[in-house]
Amino acid sequence: MVPACMPATQEDGPNPRAVDKLVDYAEANPHRIPKIGKYLNLEVTKAKKRDQQNSIKAVCTVYEALLQADGVSILSLQPSLLELLQVLLDASEPQGVQAAALRVYVIWMRNIQSGSVSTLSVEQQWLVSRTIKFARHSGSDPVKATALVAISQLLHVDDYFSSSPYMEDVVRSILTVYISDTASASQTDDDGEKKAFVDPLVAAKLCLHAIAARIKDVVVAKH
Repeated sequence: MVPACMPATQEDGPNPRAVDKLVDYAEANPHRIPKIGKYLNLEVTKAKKRDQQNSIKAVCTVYEALLQADGVSILSLQPSLLELLQVLLDASEPQGVQAAALRVYVIWMRNIQSGSVSTLSVEQQWLVSRTIKFARHSGSDPVKATALVAISQLLHVDDYFSSSPYMEDVVRSILTVYISDTASASQTDDDGEKKAFVDPLVAAKLCLHAIAARIKDVVVAKH
């Protein structure tokens, strides 16, 4: 079922009907989810050998669909997710692939349940630090913007940052982007998450709103 999801040519996207069928199968057969993740990552390995970036992006799209399906356990998918992101967020990967992988990370963090992560594994710590590095890229590009959107989602997951050694780096990255990009911004009225994936300034604003919300929660809790 996984190969059927792949694009027919490198000019196409993933097969939407096949993706829907795979998601339905995963929901009906939760015990098969780890195996589905392994097959998806195998497609990435094949695509990397052939330099087929569209196929890699297609795998990322399938992961997004699985993560957003109500009947798919994120914990069952987590091992293959970690493996995928470690491969695709390597510094040597093309920006389009890195941005696609970071979008998967965004969806993962958006759907993760607070309380489901007691401590950060070595792999998860690497992902956080890697995301911060992408957010510190010079210039304005989708990788930097998507990394900032990922950080805005991470800020909502209590377990990640209540014991995270990266909070200082996170805040510094956000403020650096916000201050430097505000000076050169020509128009930021049309803010929104869709724009945030390509505009680092808008993404930084999402992060600042997330920080403000966390501070508000702390203040309300104390009263």
